[in-house]
Amino acid sequence: MLRAIFPALAICLTLTSIAESADEPAVGADARTSLGLVIYGGGFAMVRDQRKVTLVSGENRLALTGVSRSMDQASAILRAENATVTAQLFDFDILTPDRLMAAAVGQDVTVISTHPQTGAETYRRARLLSIAGGPVLQIDGRIETGIPGRLAFDTLPAGVRSAPSMVADIRTATAGERVLDLAYLTDNLAWQADYVAEIAPDGASLLLESWATLTNSTDVDFAYARVSLVSGQVNRQPTRQPKAAPMLMRSEAMAVSDSAGGAPVREGLGDYHLYRLQTPVTLNQRESRKIALFTPATVQSGRTYLFRGGQHYYGGRSGEQQLNAAIEVRFVNDRKAGLGEPLPGGTVRLYQRDSTGTPVFIGEDRIDRTPENQDVRLNIGQAFDVTAIRRQTDYDRRKDSLGTVTTTEHEIVVANARADAVTVRIQEQLYGDWEILSSSAGYEKLDAFRLEWEVTVPAKGETTLRWKARVR
Repeated sequence: MLRAIFPALAICLTLTSIAESADEPAVGADARTSLGLVIYGGGFAMVRDQRKVTLVSGENRLALTGVSRSMDQASAILRAENATVTAQLFDFDILTPDRLMAAAVGQDVTVISTHPQTGAETYRRARLLSIAGGPVLQIDGRIETGIPGRLAFDTLPAGVRSAPSMVADIRTATAGERVLDLAYLTDNLAWQADYVAEIAPDGASLLLESWATLTNSTDVDFAYARVSLVSGQVNRQPTRQPKAAPMLMRSEAMAVSDSAGGAPVREGLGDYHLYRLQTPVTLNQRESRKIALFTPATVQSGRTYLFRGGQHYYGGRSGEQQLNAAIEVRFVNDRKAGLGEPLPGGTVRLYQRDSTGTPVFIGEDRIDRTPENQDVRLNIGQAFDVTAIRRQTDYDRRKDSLGTVTTTEHEIVVANARADAVTVRIQEQLYGDWEILSSSAGYEKLDAFRLEWEVTVPAKGETTLRWKARVR
């Protein structure tokens, strides 16, 4: 007889007891003897995981739990001490209520109902016949749906695991303890560089701090791991991997001090740079952790102001424009200036103290990977007191036997309301076959399309630059 007992269904799944299969023991993180992470800036990492197991003579099947669900399966290498790995199975079909129900179809379960007034629980055995559209059970010779309460399962159904696992078949001639060495690549484990720079009151130097932010977006914890960070662009072919579920991240800041082992040790790794942390790090799932990358350095610096013009100024007539200069903080990444370290790409945030000694944020910019002895330029915002008025003073456009020729004249009047003189760069971008016919100051041709003037503007004063260009 088919009848619905209750119109609404609320089921809570309970496992009364779960035991690992005797012929497939689980090898969890508690068996781990060593863990290493090599983390790349591209959002992936190499995991080196060693665990101690006990093998019997002949064939063994083990389930290694606590592996990343974002594992690149083709990259995995498993070796066993004095034993042979004959097969590997990656099982990411982890336990969910829907998966558990589907795997239990055809098996006996316990239906637990709670009396709404007394709270007393009633237990009945039933067979789960189907879950299409909701559970269908056979209870006491009847077929029933809409069962209130919850279902309790005696064991974990075959083929369903409580965590992502790597199952390995291992053959050995002699029984005893062995060390399993597992290495694999995983997505969703990344690091990035961030910098904090405090500019001195006179602007002639800055104190530069660097931080490596490690982020674990996988679904496993990496406890007490030896960590190395690789700086550089490592090529990787695209793979289809299980995606990590969206998650809220929690952050923890950890400054590595001398007592904690000091800043990471940098070493060359072919064409890359590797930063090896000197103390183990625990990076739990959904966690972001910051670690000092190198010792803070006082670096000689300077400040310039930039006006940048575009190609559109040379293709037609233009009116008068009022401009504010872009602020540039510049330093050289060399030992003479106080640094001389390969700088991984990242965001630099700049601060300057006010008259009360309070650090005030004054802007940020991103730098690319910067080798030693190269310039660093940071565009941190627009200046309030360094302005300019730009005018097109003449324009002529005509055609000849070779095409259209445009001749245009410009001037830019730079005003400095500051109490000190400033250096200003004026950069123009042209197109086609161009030449400067005249200029009131010397300039540098940067490339096939750009040229630049560098002028000094006195305190509380003005400087005017004029030039004439022809574009074919």
